[in-house]
Amino acid sequence: MCIVAGSQALEQRSAAWLISVSLVGVAAVFVHTVLCLLLAGLFVVVLFFPRDSKGASILTMLAIVAVSAVLIVVYFWYLKPLKGQWNSSVTWRYTSVRNLTASIFRLGWPVALFSAIGVALAIRERGPQDRYWLCWAAVWAGTCLVMPFLMPYRPVYSFPFALPPFVLAGKVIGRLHDAWAVRPFWRDAVFATFIVLLNFPSVARHYVDGSCSDYRTAAGYVRERFQPGDSVMAISPDLLKHYGANQVEALEMEMYDSKAAIDSLQRPREDSGRIWVVLNYGRAARPTAILEWLRHIGAHEHNICHLRYDYSEFTTNVFLVTKSK
Repeated sequence: MCIVAGSQALEQRSAAWLISVSLVGVAAVFVHTVLCLLLAGLFVVVLFFPRDSKGASILTMLAIVAVSAVLIVVYFWYLKPLKGQWNSSVTWRYTSVRNLTASIFRLGWPVALFSAIGVALAIRERGPQDRYWLCWAAVWAGTCLVMPFLMPYRPVYSFPFALPPFVLAGKVIGRLHDAWAVRPFWRDAVFATFIVLLNFPSVARHYVDGSCSDYRTAAGYVRERFQPGDSVMAISPDLLKHYGANQVEALEMEMYDSKAAIDSLQRPREDSGRIWVVLNYGRAARPTAILEWLRHIGAHEHNICHLRYDYSEFTTNVFLVTKSK
């Protein structure tokens, strides 16, 4: 809402519109703290918007956004979410390049490729709306590149800023439609269907498994072979308990700190010594050290990795570690 309405606020140079947009940006912070970047992005967009149209001055509009940002400063001062409480215990690390490429994967390659063409088209035309969406695209890319240096950041946090690539991709699709002069209506429908189907593999896989690891199969595998005295460790113990019909209690296992994970598996126990390990990961977060250690000690492995038709990959491995090992 903030980004879309902002395009109209600047198109009309309306102070009233921009006040509403800024308040929506403030409200967004209560959805997720990272959305405080909305007002920062809006400030940048106003700063670079053409100054030759009638209406409120650029200084007035910058002041509106800045005053709204003060409300967020008060919010941070009260809750202090970035001074130790938010993501303070996580150990994941994303480099700028890895974060950017993972964010592109989340867009989907069809959208990403059309967006790249849309950037070139917008730079060539340089209309007010072109400049608006180019600025927001720069904010999206800058967020992906810079934020990993400032806080524990992962690609999913950039998704709220990913609207500009979709808009730029839509610009290209619209131009293709006009250039090909697709008529009559049924040809329009065929063209629109073709564009939508470019992302069909991702959509299809999402509805098959929700684009996540298969804990249902893993929980069933462990439940059928579980013996009294066994222990279970998992990256997501609550999911395992849910799919295990509350018959499988699991301890949480650290995925991003391999040394801590291996130490927890080697720690002496008073039970039979059998430890079931459920390890799930995606292509971008493969716990190589833990997998190599588990395979080195000869632990039993059950691999769950469904065939996918998009860029994603989600694997769940089940290991059985005995005390003697």
